[in-house]
Order: sequence, then structure tokens, then C-alpha cells
Amino acid sequence: MGESPNIQKLIETRDIEGLINALGLKDENIVRVKATEALGEMKEIRAIEPIIGELNSIFLRKVAIKALVNIGGSSVEPLIAALRHDDKEIAKRAAEVLGSIGDPRAIEPLITLLKDSDSEICRNAARALRKIRDPRSIELLGTVLNDKDGVARMMAVSVLGEISDSRIVEPLIIALHDPDSNVKKEAVNALGKIDNPGMVVVNELLLSLINANDVVYDLVIGVLNKKGIPGIEQFVLRVKEFKRRQDINNYPKGSFGELFNLFSNQTSKCKKCGRNNQAVLTCRRCLQQYCIDCWNSLNLNCPKCFEGEKLTIDSLFGKYIKEFINEQK
Repeated sequence: MGESPNIQKLIETRDIEGLINALGLKDENIVRVKATEALGEMKEIRAIEPIIGELNSIFLRKVAIKALVNIGGSSVEPLIAALRHDDKEIAKRAAEVLGSIGDPRAIEPLITLLKDSDSEICRNAARALRKIRDPRSIELLGTVLNDKDGVARMMAVSVLGEISDSRIVEPLIIALHDPDSNVKKEAVNALGKIDNPGMVVVNELLLSLINANDVVYDLVIGVLNKKGIPGIEQFVLRVKEFKRRQDINNYPKGSFGELFNLFSNQTSKCKKCGRNNQAVLTCRRCLQQYCIDCWNSLNLNCPKCFEGEKLTIDSLFGKYIKEFINEQK
């Protein structure tokens, strides 16, 4: 084994070729670290390719990333090329470095990687784009929302949520109604970061509750509670009670009317039979009241408001939400 090169002397004499050669000493990790650090501090563009080759080394990765970031703009194009490197570790770390540099030239190649079959590469590309936060990426990210891969759509939404631009609202609203619950969650989180979302966003959040699973539901309620919308606190309390009791199959006949009454004022006279009764149910839309027996005989439907319509949890919940939205206009 030959004598290890004197890195300090190579630095003092600015022996760039000697420092680059030191990067290839596979059994001299300490020497390689010092040489990489020196080349990064010198911003030596001739060292870019060999330093990129170090991104797959656990021992050298951290110092290689720092060196490439120090070199800056000159390393962007080689790093973009490295995104398609056969070594997946190099590709992942190249995305990481591009995010730290923040050059807009990397936006389109990184967005393309959101559709990569390797989920780790996809996630690293998303992290990089979240660091860059460039409004010029909004339109391209919007196109990813049409991709068949749910992970790609989810990552695109996570990036949109980090961009401070009013144009993110439209694609986020689209994502809010995505069939994939993970995409919906990212959309709710992203919309929740907007300081003054306006009633369009609030209304869409409200509508997303209709078919939301428990996780999405909790996220939406959390966001709505923070927005200070008039009447939202009372609305949220009612929605929570509705959610708690929405498993209609576990209730006896007539319980749908009881749910219906959650949003109504009780009186003591039935519209159909005219008898006074302590358990009178009120249709919130037309304010007609029915006793439980008559309500059951009407097949759980108000004849004035729901004639010919099958009343379901979603239809009832949807009507209530839409009424609340109309009250805010």
C-alpha cells in the first residue's frame, strides 16, 4: 500500500488533480472526506462528477452533499442527469442535493420523478420540490393530479401545500375530492395552511365531510375549527354528534328520524295525526313535525321535502352541510 497523500499540502498548492485523485482511494475514507470537503470549498467544477459518485457511500454521503451544495449552480445539470442514474441511491441523493441548491432548472425533472416506480425516489423528489417552493411548478404539479398512481398524486399535493401562491387553491380543491384518502389528507393539510382561505375553500372542506373516512373527517374538523368561520363551532358540534351516531344499522326502526331531529326544534304536535307527543320529530327544511309512529309510517321521509327520494345518511348529511353553506352567503 502506498503512502497516503498529504491533503493539506494539496490544498495549499491547489493541486486540484491530486485532490480529485484522492477521491478514488477506496481504502482511505478519511483522506477522501478531507479531499471532498476541500473541493467543495474551492467550488471546483471538475470535481462534480466524482463527488456525485460518492453519494452512494454511507461514509461519504453527508460531506459529498455539502460539497455539491457549496459548488452550487454548476452542479445542477450533472445532478439532473444523475436523477436517472442506474444506482438508485445516487438518484435519490441527487434529488436531495437539488432541493438544497434550489435552482428552478430542477423543477421539471423532479416533478417527473414524482411518477417514478421507486417510492423512495418519488418521496425524495417531493422533499426537494418542497424546499424549492417555486410557483412556476404549480401548473406542472396540477397535471400530476391526473396520474393513475395515488402516491404521485399525494406527493404533488404535498408540494403544492408548501407554495405561497393563490393559484394552488384550484388544484388543491380537485385533490380534496380525490378517491384516494391519502391524497385527500394531504389536500386538507395543505388547505389548512392558507391563512385566509375564503368561503370557497371552507365550503369545499365542508362538502368533503360527506363521504370522508374517520382520518380525513378529523383533519377537516380540525382545520375548520381553526378558521374562525361564523357559526362553525355549533356546526362542528352537530357534525360530531351526527358522526358518532351515523351507523344507522345499529339502531332500531325510527332512529333515522332521531338523527334527523338532531338538526331540528322539537314541538309536541304531529302534523300527520294531530296528536300531542313528547317525541315529535321536525323536518329542518319545512319545519313540519311528526310523531315517531307517523314518521315510521312515512318510511322515514318527509312527504313535503323528500317525496320520491330515498333518504340516506349521505343525502341527509349533504343537505345539512349545503344548508349551512347557503347560510354563510
